[in-house]
Amino acid sequence: MPILRNDQTIDQLKSEFQETYDSSFAWESAISAHLALPNLVGFWPMSGMGSQSATTDAREISGSELHLTNAGVQFGALSTWPLLPLANFGVGGTDRLYRTDEALFYIAGNEAQLLTSHRGLTMGCWARNTELGTAGHSIIGQWDDSGNDRSYLIYQDSTSGGRTGAYASDNGTNVGSKIVSNSTLGIADDEWHHYVLQWSPSAQDDYIRLWVDGRYWETASVGYASLHNSSANFGIGHSYSSGSPGYHFEGQISMAFLCRARVFDSVIKVLYFRTRSLFQSREKWIT
Repeated sequence: MPILRNDQTIDQLKSEFQETYDSSFAWESAISAHLALPNLVGFWPMSGMGSQSATTDAREISGSELHLTNAGVQFGALSTWPLLPLANFGVGGTDRLYRTDEALFYIAGNEAQLLTSHRGLTMGCWARNTELGTAGHSIIGQWDDSGNDRSYLIYQDSTSGGRTGAYASDNGTNVGSKIVSNSTLGIADDEWHHYVLQWSPSAQDDYIRLWVDGRYWETASVGYASLHNSSANFGIGHSYSSGSPGYHFEGQISMAFLCRARVFDSVIKVLYFRTRSLFQSREKWIT
């Protein structure tokens, strides 16, 4: 027998119970939700900063201490929704956050200490574009294209009005990807969206997925048993070409994370659902 929804009763209970889509509920749970992700390598909410200098670090707060060096990025919050920490990457500039390669950034996909069902990679953030579709913009990853030192990346290009893609490489040269037009994704300038790259190795479910706002688009049978151990810098708001930074993001980024694990679909959805009221008005919600 179906249970009928009684809106009047729900309204009466609002004073007693907190709504899960209330932005204050999301504000309380945003940090803890990310810190609970399995095999979390790095989490950069953009709330923690280092010394008072032009190169103030973006602090990593999961405990791995992969703090990112700042080159031109400004931290703070927008004067409009959401009023939460973010990194601002200027239009037409070279702003970036980066860290020299080290072992923690390597995602093999066959780590013996992980349950087999969890092996893989999950990486993402909330981002707001101000110049979407005008040029190539890298959001987050470890990637040097001309140097054939590719590993993983979320990237947006200007092809056919703009596309967003999740990319991975098994040897630095090969590229597996899932690329979707921005019109299909339903994204535009001056809007916050939740982007996630999810990769499963060939010994498991064998795919690469691009998640946007709790939905995914997939390329199956990529065939990568492991990912390339890149020596490029890890970067937020840019990637590399023959060792030089480029493809600079224009806009704001918040709540960036990297997991040496294939985080399950249900967890990615919950991460979006639990934080979206901080970033999006309800008319932007898909489900």
